[in-house]
Amino acid sequence: MGPSCPVVQVNTPCPDRPWEGVVAVRDETGREITRTMTDAAGRFRFDLAPGDYILVTLTQGFLPSPATMSVTVVAGEVTEVQLLLDSGIR
Repeated sequence: MGPSCPVVQVNTPCPDRPWEGVVAVRDETGREITRTMTDAAGRFRFDLAPGDYILVTLTQGFLPSPATMSVTVVAGEVTEVQLLLDSGIR
């Protein structure tokens, strides 16, 4: 999730930070298939059958803005994704 600092300046690191929350998997019709919590490092894992899915972060309130991503799962492969959430800090 980022940005994580109210003012980003040259030569002053302000890395994104992990987001702890709920990620849901939906099918192409929008029906929820499953959901899980991210860990403290913002990681999550699903075991899904091959197919097309939509990942959605379920956030509380206005911020962070939810993230949505379409994903295709291929049999026998690991699909890595990175969901980027907007913290709203400006």
